[in-house]
Amino acid sequence: MLGAESGCINAIKNAGIHVLNLANNHIMDHGPKGLSNTLQVCADSQIITVGAGSSLEDANKMCIQKQGYQDRHHGRCRHEFSIAKKDYWGANPFDLVSMIRTATTHRKDVDYLIILIHGGERILSLTQSSPDGCLSFFVEMGADAVIVQHTHCPGCFEEYQGSYIVYGQGNLVFDKLKPFNSSWNKGFLVRLSIKDSGKHSMSVIPYEQSVDQIGTRRMSQNTEESFLIDINERSSKLSDTGYIEEQWLTWCRDKKDHYYFRFSQVLSITA
Repeated sequence: MLGAESGCINAIKNAGIHVLNLANNHIMDHGPKGLSNTLQVCADSQIITVGAGSSLEDANKMCIQKQGYQDRHHGRCRHEFSIAKKDYWGANPFDLVSMIRTATTHRKDVDYLIILIHGGERILSLTQSSPDGCLSFFVEMGADAVIVQHTHCPGCFEEYQGSYIVYGQGNLVFDKLKPFNSSWNKGFLVRLSIKDSGKHSMSVIPYEQSVDQIGTRRMSQNTEESFLIDINERSSKLSDTGYIEEQWLTWCRDKKDHYYFRFSQVLSITA
């Protein structure tokens, strides 16, 4: 189970973070009491939360920020063990119909709509986290930015119909003595520059985290240049559906034995 002391919220507050998406697969690791405490600690620190709550309706609420313009944040999580129920705590589920209804209903009320999604496969950097194309569909339905997290490695991004889709940013602070691979300790922030006129642009800020000590810091210039070349090359291949599919199949073949083993354990426990 993942967790942290309540005092860790001070690091988030001191970093100037005002909104947190809590829709993720570990948000219920400590049950309703843990999620309730997380929500209360954030509220006490004047940090707005989206994507989780005491019920499905509560978890589905959106956040509006006013900074000369209005932007709205909406958080969702793919279906795992943390999903909220009608009258039970948890994360806001990835439900396509509900997401489109929410987006289209509120789009006219705000200048900028950001959808935050916790999904994708772990340590898979080159994939559209939703192969059926629904992330681009969210843009067609009015989203200005769709940002996906969960892969634990830096992914790629694209501009689609004037909006931005980001497929995995990597870990921000996730210290492991033996990381899964070299990409575990690298990631990037997404900077969205939004003007009152409605025009916007996106840039990325590469960083390294928990390399020789816990914490996150900007990459050196040489490392950053190499990182940006790599991520731009991956991003350029997003339009090659054949290549994307082959990368996905390669990942599936590589993980096949792992999942067979996990399923066999479940079957042996329930038998």
